[in-house]
Amino acid sequence: MKKALLPLFVLGLAGGILGAAGNAAMAQDHAPRVREARIPFVQYGGIRDWRTDRNDSLFVQDGYRHWYQVRLMGPCTGLEFASRVRFLPSDGAGTFDRFSWINADGERCKVQSVQPIRGEPEVRNHPRPRDRS
Repeated sequence: MKKALLPLFVLGLAGGILGAAGNAAMAQDHAPRVREARIPFVQYGGIRDWRTDRNDSLFVQDGYRHWYQVRLMGPCTGLEFASRVRFLPSDGAGTFDRFSWINADGERCKVQSVQPIRGEPEVRNHPRPRDRS
């Protein structure tokens, strides 16, 4: 009798483990995802301002004064000290998105994500202007 129940117990245990793994995978699929953004017409003033104090991400303001966090695939040497950044669009229409590149003082860096943020970013080396009222 015991030998007959052992295979059933093993099958039940294996089924429980596989079911738990499937539920964990489904929970990851339903996690909220942040919307990827696209900034149009980069070559025609689509990007108004940019700020950074790191070498792996920067903040970009579009022509409508919306801010975005741009994460890069890896460190971009000298980005935090760059005096100029060139935004290289992903297509001929001038769209800046996760398929784009930036050029920071000659260093070409691949964009990983462009995500909208709320409000103006706090950046160490770019203080907010003082109110002169």
